[in-house]
Amino acid sequence: MKGVTVVSAPTKTRKLVIYHMSFPWPLSDRELVVTFNALPNPEDKSCTIVMATPQTSTYLNSEIPPCDRGNVRINVPIGCLYVKYLSENLTRVVFVVSANSNIRYLPRWLVNFGSKHIMYSMMATLRNKIENFEGSIYEKRVQEKPEYYNFLREKIDISLHH
Repeated sequence: MKGVTVVSAPTKTRKLVIYHMSFPWPLSDRELVVTFNALPNPEDKSCTIVMATPQTSTYLNSEIPPCDRGNVRINVPIGCLYVKYLSENLTRVVFVVSANSNIRYLPRWLVNFGSKHIMYSMMATLRNKIENFEGSIYEKRVQEKPEYYNFLREKIDISLHH
């Protein structure tokens, strides 16, 4: 991952984001433009995040920048991340996505490996970031946007005590 650009955050639960990814030769670097819409469900103690690549040149009055020269754009017609609180030490995470990375051929073994292992790798990375939060760039971000993170905490508290 080369970086992430938040193009627009029109509401506290919606974002337009560009992920910049580097790939080894012979592949070209990739960009993923995707919208996120978070749908909290306090009654169920869950949150569903719907994602998709916009099919227009704008998203809620924000222009979508063209793809960087030499890069290839990934298309995600639809994706969903479902997170549900089960207990103090247990969370259900379901991630489903349909994506076209614009690679003409991927060996079946690579597709199988990715579908079986990438989510575990992502969850291990997330756990590491959570466990090492203090003093991290993420702690700094929380401190810089107290109104946004207080909003999230409030929604989580409502879900947990509902």
